[in-house]
Amino acid sequence: AFSSKTSLQEAQTLLDGLTDCRAPTKTRIVAEMWGKLLQDIEPVAEIPLHLLYELEDLLKDLLEQTLYMPLDWEALPENAYEILRNLLHTRTLLENSNLPMLAWSKRHGELRFSCLDASHEIGNTIKQFGGSLLMSATLSPMEQFAKCCGQNLVSSSLVQAETPWRKKAYRLAIDLRVDTRLKLRTLHYTTTADTICRLADSAEDCVVAYFPSYEYAEGINETLLNFDSAPTVFLQPRGLSLAKQNEFLSNALNSAKVLLLIMGGSFAEGIDVLGGHVSHALIVGPSLPVADNVQRARMARLENLDSEAAYHLVCREPAITRILQAVGRMVRRPGQKATILFHCQRFAESHYQGLFSETTPEYIRTDEGMARWLRTL
Repeated sequence: AFSSKTSLQEAQTLLDGLTDCRAPTKTRIVAEMWGKLLQDIEPVAEIPLHLLYELEDLLKDLLEQTLYMPLDWEALPENAYEILRNLLHTRTLLENSNLPMLAWSKRHGELRFSCLDASHEIGNTIKQFGGSLLMSATLSPMEQFAKCCGQNLVSSSLVQAETPWRKKAYRLAIDLRVDTRLKLRTLHYTTTADTICRLADSAEDCVVAYFPSYEYAEGINETLLNFDSAPTVFLQPRGLSLAKQNEFLSNALNSAKVLLLIMGGSFAEGIDVLGGHVSHALIVGPSLPVADNVQRARMARLENLDSEAAYHLVCREPAITRILQAVGRMVRRPGQKATILFHCQRFAESHYQGLFSETTPEYIRTDEGMARWLRTL
């Protein structure tokens, strides 16, 4: 909501649309200038200030020429209209002093504006109401959640709904045999695929494996296909609507033995039907975000913290929250049980102990240890 992007391709689409609806010559000239300016943008961690000022001024001129000059809106193509809406949203973001933004480019001809801290804007929005009720199963750490919402925890009331039945609903284990870091994960592809197969053999229903990226999941899927007796595997498709997501998931739960999902995606965070249908899951790595220029800019704003504490706040804590959300959806009511295997040695580090605050995990160090653990399921 507080970030946006546009591109040279969109600028050309807008210019074509303005031409089709016979917009005034000056309007089309400004739109053409906007495209030429975007054409000069190359991948960069931060847009130079002089170029940013030029972009902001030209964007303002473009919107004024488009919105306040005579225009046949009925003849303007829908895609050009949506691009205008996005540009108007971008200008609104840039004019909001409560939203510190990073202007950068990932590829040629593309312009991105990423919000670095939305807490002040969220806080101002909440102040407009006489009272606000914020509910979630993953609000912790509470101090950081309140800060991100622009709230003072001292002046807020906290109501915690106890669910004692959940404390005995999980069986957790940490697999220390593998390291899923980007540079090392391919060395363990066979072990990961074999672990998925063996976990599937021990479960009566479908097994879910969560991955930090599509590339990782696709690599394991290809490895599984090379196994002689591989189980039926469904890989989460990209870009599905909510209706298609539910359709895919329903089909997968009925037909697949293994379901490969992407951590942090809508399947992991937004679908509640796994509870009661899936009792075994593999969390492949802590799903840390890539420390790109946006994350580094966010960490740089935390001047009161050292680099390790800033990294934990910006990268690790959101990853832990995503995992808790995915795991939490496997147990939705009393009587449901779930066995979760955390498949990476990093889960044994102190940084991730928040994942195991209610259930003490078992530790698996060898292939023999894995075999013994599976026999107890």
